[in-house]
Amino acid sequence: MYIFKKNKNIFIYKSKISDLIKISKIIVNYANNSKIYFLNGEISSGKTTLVKYICYFLGVKSIIKSPTFSLVNEYKCNSLNNVYHFDFYRIKNQNDLINIDINYYLYSNSYCFIEWPLKMNSFSLKKYTYINITFNNNFSRNFYIYNVMK
Repeated sequence: MYIFKKNKNIFIYKSKISDLIKISKIIVNYANNSKIYFLNGEISSGKTTLVKYICYFLGVKSIIKSPTFSLVNEYKCNSLNNVYHFDFYRIKNQNDLINIDINYYLYSNSYCFIEWPLKMNSFSLKKYTYINITFNNNFSRNFYIYNVMK
């Protein structure tokens, strides 16, 4: 695993599943108190797996599952905060997000992990951490991480 920092962004190259504990710690510390995380990447790039490791780092004891069919899963963490994990792959339009009251979650001061965030294009947040995951041909992953503050 190689870690590079440039212009307040973090690039993690050629990481393996065994690196995810360290990567989770890096991401949470880098987020600088931001509790909203956007996770972008192709199907099976490891978005849910990364969320699992970050949740365990935050003290979640529950089994973390993909919310593909439920759209959102809720977990409790040690800090008494809730953790919400979204998968917007099946979102067809912005009404689907309004129907689940997405703003309630986004402004709850709880951790929110959102897979397929580009599906929620009309919702603007002032602060979040964006994580893009890409494949390598040797089964490792690259992570590009940056904070957005408007």
